[in-house]
Amino acid sequence: MIRDKEDGNVAWDEMFINYINNLANPSKERDILKTNKTPFELMNEAGYILYPECQTESDVQSFKKYYKEGEELCTFNGDRTASHRVWFAVKKDVDNIKRENFLKPQRQDEYGTSVISIQINRVSNNISIKNRYNHKVKNPDATFSNDLEKIIPGLTYAFEQYFKLKEIKSSKDFDYYRYVLGGDHKFYRWNIESNNNYYCENNCILYGPTCKPLILDKSRFLVMDRYILDKKQKKFKMLNNEEDEDCFIKTIGTIENINVINNKDENKIVIITPSKGKPIYIGLNKYGDITKYINENVQIIENDFMMYNYALDCLSLPNVLIIGDNFLDSNDSLTQLYLPRVKKIGNNLLCCNEKLKKLVAPKLEYLDNDSLYFNKVLEVVNAPKLLHVQPNNKDNTVRVSIITEKLVDNNLRNNKPIHL
Repeated sequence: MIRDKEDGNVAWDEMFINYINNLANPSKERDILKTNKTPFELMNEAGYILYPECQTESDVQSFKKYYKEGEELCTFNGDRTASHRVWFAVKKDVDNIKRENFLKPQRQDEYGTSVISIQINRVSNNISIKNRYNHKVKNPDATFSNDLEKIIPGLTYAFEQYFKLKEIKSSKDFDYYRYVLGGDHKFYRWNIESNNNYYCENNCILYGPTCKPLILDKSRFLVMDRYILDKKQKKFKMLNNEEDEDCFIKTIGTIENINVINNKDENKIVIITPSKGKPIYIGLNKYGDITKYINENVQIIENDFMMYNYALDCLSLPNVLIIGDNFLDSNDSLTQLYLPRVKKIGNNLLCCNEKLKKLVAPKLEYLDNDSLYFNKVLEVVNAPKLLHVQPNNKDNTVRVSIITEKLVDNNLRNNKPIHL
């Protein structure tokens, strides 16, 4: 299950192996400080307000106000207190910690740790400390390495004593991005986490709060990103009716035929023949991430298209006219985007992408806010008809996007007005 070293980070694999060895040979002594102080007193010393344990759904929802739209925890989807004990801690100066001041989010930065949710599984006693950025950063569910001692010494013991908990189980130094511990006590490499489900390589899904492994029959199903292709019924499916949260499946339409080609390097090409239009091509890497998507049929793309995809680096949508909100919001692999017929794009276009260097949209007339929000490397914007760019408004301030900067630059040279 250990991923090969294609990322060039050998230390990750060494860390993984060392952690597995530590599990097999656990130390008898826990490195925690014993204290007579309460969790509330300790968190106060650490600069936080620790709120009472959430007992109701209303208690949980009361903290949603602290999260930027699109970065809300899955915890807010409901019923988390049934499987976990849940606390929220908020920095005392939270009102002074503004999201727009953190253009390159880091899990342990001031914003990411300004609002945390401490959650302990009712069955396993495993702890997870959730980050305010949520999935805008790597491994957001392991803030402070899931170690209360890293917030302030003595907090582990204080939690156990005050809240009458059994020994809290923490992975501590294990921060291996893209691996998660399943309900069968095995580690799995995951591609996408959505609504408490981890979509893993080899047709495996870790389902729900207990991370129960679901291994789907490869002769019938093919898991890609968080989509499940049923080759027998010739249709895509998503767990828990998540079709309403992602319009990818709608861009496919009715399927007449499916052809899966396996390459020597374990990559796959899925060729979908729709009932109307030209074949659709989907490329997958060996982990099941979607890396390529070619669709010449779709003209309107609704909100949240492939919102959780990270790996797509080749995209062709030559006939799309309108694109909704949150288009490839989490993607950070595309380096160029060509949309020859698109006229209107909603907000959060490639919001988290930091690699796109070229945007070509010759017929684009309207672009909504927060597009390429974190991008600093865009070099070329070819959008001669784009005269209206919605500004990025945050708390009554305006941050001009890099797209606007390039357009203003280009249009000033060509004596064209641009409306902000």
